[in-house]
Amino acid sequence: MFGLMRPLKSCGTKNCCTPEDYKQHRLHYCGTCKTIGQEYGHKARFALNYDAVFMSELLTVLNEDDTKEWGGALQAVNRCLTMPDKNEEMPISLQYAAASNVFLAELKLDDNIKDKAKKRYKMARWFLSKSFKQASQKLENWGLDTNFFWAEVSQQVVLEKSGNYQFEDLRACLSHYAQPTQNMTSALFAQAADVLGKPELKPILAKLGANFGQMMYVLDAFEDVEKDIFQSQFNPLVGWFNANETLQEAEFEQVRNEILSIQQETAQTLNELNLPETILESFQSRLLSNISLRLYREREIPLTFSQKIARRWQNARTAADNWLCRPDSWARKLQYQFVSIAFFILPQLSVELTYQERSQVLGWAAIFTALLASVGLYKSVVPLEKKKAGLWQRFKNMFKKRKSSDPCLVAICECCCQTCADQSCQICCEVCCDDDGCCNCSNWTKNDWRTFLWVTLILIALIGIAVVLVIFFL
Repeated sequence: MFGLMRPLKSCGTKNCCTPEDYKQHRLHYCGTCKTIGQEYGHKARFALNYDAVFMSELLTVLNEDDTKEWGGALQAVNRCLTMPDKNEEMPISLQYAAASNVFLAELKLDDNIKDKAKKRYKMARWFLSKSFKQASQKLENWGLDTNFFWAEVSQQVVLEKSGNYQFEDLRACLSHYAQPTQNMTSALFAQAADVLGKPELKPILAKLGANFGQMMYVLDAFEDVEKDIFQSQFNPLVGWFNANETLQEAEFEQVRNEILSIQQETAQTLNELNLPETILESFQSRLLSNISLRLYREREIPLTFSQKIARRWQNARTAADNWLCRPDSWARKLQYQFVSIAFFILPQLSVELTYQERSQVLGWAAIFTALLASVGLYKSVVPLEKKKAGLWQRFKNMFKKRKSSDPCLVAICECCCQTCADQSCQICCEVCCDDDGCCNCSNWTKNDWRTFLWVTLILIALIGIAVVLVIFFL
């Protein structure tokens, strides 16, 4: 599922809506998350999405449940570690939404593996394999045929390989390729009626699921046009319009009209469920706002990794220019570099910070600049009497053999280093004497261990930064 029912900003933030609206949304968000953790393991909670939360909200209303009767752990919103007792029975709406969430996450991972074949998706599937099996078993116990879903996944692959574009219009083409996704979401929503013991709702919920499935598929194709062309992946819009790099604006507008048409059909189906007016209005507003935001989002042509790095750094420098103008002094230049690096790591800082937060960032940059300046002044005023070997040089010296045929070294290793009076033995003493001035030719000294620790920490930090950058950009 693709986040179509993400709540509006006014309903997702505590200070921007009424306490009752806020609590109702968080009750289902936290309740679904905790139900996933209780029944499928805490690791599966990472798969939580807003569409499963919407399903739990919808089923709660249809089942006429009173959320005030939920257990204390479920009432504790935004407290992730406050979990229900193991033997506590969870509300049926949360149970079904949690099982559906985990099962759909497995389908999504399988689709990603087939499309991209990246190791991180395979590792995620292996990591959550036990949770996936438990969710599938739970849905089968409720009467849902999970084999039907996997058959539809295979049918989706067959349709995409056929490459058939002989249709009357764009809507027919999109409906053809969206049919497997449409069938899966329809079956999932329809089964909820049997789970709630309300079979009279099954036709409407099946229709609602079909609307959601079609809209998800078409919207996903709309958003991924450039990426699919760049990665040579299947996309019905690319084949229908015979696009090379992206679509023309008139073509995009045609697809937008089709998506908005599906959105209106979905809103009408929600209306057929006879929901309370305030809840119906909230659901329809969420759907329309999310669709609108995603339809008119700025489009980008995919770039290679090196191109992404170059553009990201250029954007960071441009943002720093807007903040600091043109630096003239060396202190301002150093501050400029600090702010540029901050924007490179977190690009959203350049557009999401308030004036007060911006002042805080500049304040920290000033402190950082002052610290570096003080270090530089200290080194220029109080030069070191004796320059020690660099960290890397000391690290290499640690692995050099201490034993030698040099009589000086042999003599030093047999006595205390402080007895060395000959100037020729100073180098030897520096090599094999420890901090207390005693010989330590066979084992590492304290300085050796300190050097080894620093080098290890630096390497771990560099590897961590490299992993974060690869995950973030790829």
